[in-house]
Amino acid sequence: MAEADQVTLQSLFEGSRLNIPRYQRSYAWGTTEVDDLLGDIEYIIDRKKSVADDDNIIHYFGTIVLNDAGGVDSPVSDDWTLFDIVDGQQRITTVSLLVSVLNEELQDLDDYIDVDTSVQDPPSELGSNYRNIFVKYKTRDNGRRLTPDELTEEAYRRLAVDSQSPEIIDDTDILPERKLADAKEAIQDWLNQKKRSIADTDSFEQADEEDLYNYFEYIDEVISVVCSSFKVTKYKVEDAAEAGRLFEVVNDRGKDLNIADRIKSHLLYCAGEVEDIDAEHVAREFNDAVETVTQHGGDEDVIEQFVKDHWAMFTGEATRRRPQNEINELHRRIKKIDRYAPIDRDPDDLKDWIDEYVQSLQDSSQAFVEAYYPDLIDERYTIDKKLLNKIYCIDNSGAATNFRPLLMAALLHFDVDSSEFSDIIRQCETFAFRGYQINGLRTNSLRRSLKEKAHELYISIEDTEDIRELFGEMTLDNVPSDPEEASDKIFHWFADEIQKKCSEEVFVESLNRPDVISGSQTHGWTGFHNRSTVRYLLYEYEHYLRERRGDTGTLNLVDFGTLNEDYEIEHIAPQNPNSEDDALENHEENKHRLGNLALLGPDDNKSIGNESYEEKYNQIYNYDEGSDLAILRELPEPSEAWSMDNVNQRTLDIVEFCRRRWSGGKVAKIYAEDEVKNENKGDIAEAVRGHFENTEPGYISAVFFVQDESPIAQETEDFISQNTCNNCTGVRLEISESGEFWCTCDHDVDHPNYQVIVDK
Repeated sequence: MAEADQVTLQSLFEGSRLNIPRYQRSYAWGTTEVDDLLGDIEYIIDRKKSVADDDNIIHYFGTIVLNDAGGVDSPVSDDWTLFDIVDGQQRITTVSLLVSVLNEELQDLDDYIDVDTSVQDPPSELGSNYRNIFVKYKTRDNGRRLTPDELTEEAYRRLAVDSQSPEIIDDTDILPERKLADAKEAIQDWLNQKKRSIADTDSFEQADEEDLYNYFEYIDEVISVVCSSFKVTKYKVEDAAEAGRLFEVVNDRGKDLNIADRIKSHLLYCAGEVEDIDAEHVAREFNDAVETVTQHGGDEDVIEQFVKDHWAMFTGEATRRRPQNEINELHRRIKKIDRYAPIDRDPDDLKDWIDEYVQSLQDSSQAFVEAYYPDLIDERYTIDKKLLNKIYCIDNSGAATNFRPLLMAALLHFDVDSSEFSDIIRQCETFAFRGYQINGLRTNSLRRSLKEKAHELYISIEDTEDIRELFGEMTLDNVPSDPEEASDKIFHWFADEIQKKCSEEVFVESLNRPDVISGSQTHGWTGFHNRSTVRYLLYEYEHYLRERRGDTGTLNLVDFGTLNEDYEIEHIAPQNPNSEDDALENHEENKHRLGNLALLGPDDNKSIGNESYEEKYNQIYNYDEGSDLAILRELPEPSEAWSMDNVNQRTLDIVEFCRRRWSGGKVAKIYAEDEVKNENKGDIAEAVRGHFENTEPGYISAVFFVQDESPIAQETEDFISQNTCNNCTGVRLEISESGEFWCTCDHDVDHPNYQVIVDK
């Protein structure tokens, strides 16, 4: 069992030799991380100046995990203990390098100032004392405090132990060595900038002694912060096996002080400054949230994604619309923006914000892992299989991260069997399928807006006054009264975005193109993003066919995850036919048409894929003896060879299914007395869309023609609006073979009569 203590950095180094084991990554901090460390030091120095009892100013520096490797010889009378660093090597290495640079500066400064040695160590002695603790004890061979990994060892020796210039490392050296040299240069630049701000020059020779003394005092303050104000939680593990297990859990993949560590560090610092903030509660809630994510295999990248997704949902911030966006890093926004958790915020407001934030993190962590790992939803809830498949579609869309903040909010506020949850999932899946997978939208499309909608749903349970008190201002212009209202607004927003970003016209055009798999035969079309998309479409069509036939096998159809692994795409006319008689007209162009594609189950005979249609029908497609898939059983008997007429008709059937299955939620119905020719539907649908957009807010995402001679119900539960005949107030049309239309009362109409409904 790991032993934990909270200690200063000085006590961590004293009496220790620290070794970075081979399983650790090499030094990987960039100048951003180094600058953050230096910024934290400046922050603490500023705080010390503004607080009377500065001994209580501490800064949480994260967790350091050490494997006790036993005693070693030491250059002092007491033996040192050898520790392998399991977690924290980036911070430890950078601190050691920082003290080395401070020592270099103090050694040079010794020749330019005089100090009262009765009350203060001279610069050179001060630098040597702390170099003994953090870098190397005097000149003893066994005095090294830190042994980096193999790739960084030589650069560390030259830069930190031997105090050589960063210029000794050049572009020909390996990346970890260059990273370490960049870190040292960043520290030197920081000190030179501070020197110029104090002495108006970065040259000791040109500075006044009084200014140099003030600079010396500043370095002394920096050392004090490093030694005493930085606190770490030191975990000691008992053996290498335990170290390895713990390393797998907490290793930060080279981003030692990650975004979660930084946020927690600041929140605990606030707890130390404000008496009423319960530090133990803050740490427990924060750690519980992170632990929930890691329990299901989440690494540091997933934890970072969780923190960012939660932030978007919690605050409503989207990258391009957030205030004061010159402060980009999330942990710095929390620390510096007035509406969040700056240390100078009113203590009561600061306490309320921190309590709300960490509680929300914990509450949301379970919803996040369920959104991130959809299998967990299936394990934990009784959920309709078709709805679960929609969630899998979202997850496989290539843009899953866009939807997760909204899915997280939906899982927090609704039961998975609620209509509101179903509506949100359906619209997310429709946009994912029509937009990202079929129409080929860039994955950043709608990302910012989806974050805003997540916040709109999340915040809908809060009173407006509570929102204002928590953030100091309203985060939305119009906060929904409850989650149900928010869900309805999101549904209609999606319906508009589906038509704007992935219109029905482009959706249908894409599905009708000759090559939906590779796209090699059509200009400007790259096909479906992957074959998984084709399988998903055909899987949904299989569901539709079974339901249309009243087939009880619908309930027994495997889930899409299983189908995606075990089922194959079948080309009804073979891709590589054995005979020209089995080929389609313009075969290479048409073999990947949607109407020529089906599914083969794991028990279907895949060895005859290039045989004739008759042979495949008799062995696989036959209803009585062949496959149990309706998508195969619906194929016609082989009295004639499978032809382009069959492919074209089947393409039309599947496209019409897709139009209805992924309609987008806000649809117009045109009630025609007789069947309308396909070539006329596009112009009439465009006229309906144009009329609706000019008279109503929003867009129609799909237009359907309904042949119906019965009276039309004027306002049903799903009714939104309608355009009726001025003469008879009816909605039914007569449409000629040429596409001209008029009301069934024989009255001319300028725009087609139609009804708009919510299709859920």
